[in-house]
Amino acid sequence: MNKRFIIKGINDDRDFCMCCGRKGLKRVVWIEDTESGEIKHFGTTCAVSPIKGFGIVKEDLRESIHDWEFIERVTNSKVWKLIPKEFKRAIYEPHPIIKDSQVMARIELTQEGIELRDKIRPDILKEVSEEFYKNKELLAKV
Repeated sequence: MNKRFIIKGINDDRDFCMCCGRKGLKRVVWIEDTESGEIKHFGTTCAVSPIKGFGIVKEDLRESIHDWEFIERVTNSKVWKLIPKEFKRAIYEPHPIIKDSQVMARIELTQEGIELRDKIRPDILKEVSEEFYKNKELLAKV
């Protein structure tokens, strides 16, 4: 693993690469330059490209992506459980086989639910991230 450049994390806080300028990214890799202390975000392709000189290997990036995806799933689950039923509504669609019948397609949040989610999610994400990295080795064995 490279000692100068360290993967600090992966998230969706930004949607563009600071290296190539590509926009609309689903996630970015935050890389710290330990010599300058600078932390910048890059797309996953630029982060592992040997020509960029970060020295980040795909295995390290894959592990970080796996960590990020796990943290997102746990965060979303915890947030969903904290939102009261009154802020959720079922969306129905026509049944694919039975005529004049409907089937529940999904559950959506009301406007109040969206506002509550946006308010509580950052704190839950921070809590989940801290807990995950504190116990990363233990969680990886489960």
